[in-house]
Amino acid sequence: MCSSDLTGVPTANKTQNVAVNLTANASTPTITSLWPAAALVNTGGLTITIRGTGFFKGTTAKVTGQATPLKTTFISATTLLADLPGSMIATAGTLAVVTSNPAPGGDSSSSNFTVSSTPVVQAVVSAASYAATAVSPGELVTLFGYGIGPSTSTGMSVTSGFVTTTS
Repeated sequence: MCSSDLTGVPTANKTQNVAVNLTANASTPTITSLWPAAALVNTGGLTITIRGTGFFKGTTAKVTGQATPLKTTFISATTLLADLPGSMIATAGTLAVVTSNPAPGGDSSSSNFTVSSTPVVQAVVSAASYAATAVSPGELVTLFGYGIGPSTSTGMSVTSGFVTTTS
């Protein structure tokens, strides 16, 4: 609408400024999963993906019992990245990871991250497509994890169209 369409309206009344105050309160965050959820002891620092709800740029993550929060990167309202320092992965045990929003939000329930002294398999996927589906007998798969294999590489051999089960 142009000003000529506003017949009978004084020029001073054509615009109006309205002050609006908005208060946004943080809700309590939730954690639905950690990935990876485990690591082999002494593998050094790593970044974990925290999935859940109620995250925003002010959300922090910490390990219960630790005074210093983890370095956290906001990805979305459902995803955060958190850096676990190598010092936290130096001893086998369970780390309770918690996310926090400023008041009135509070802390999420904890989700456990395992530091294991035995090999950790994080994923079993198809070697051809990396799809994480059911495995069939004789299918070639790829394992992802820590400490899951010989310290020196071993080749495979194929006999009658099948990969041998011994090296």
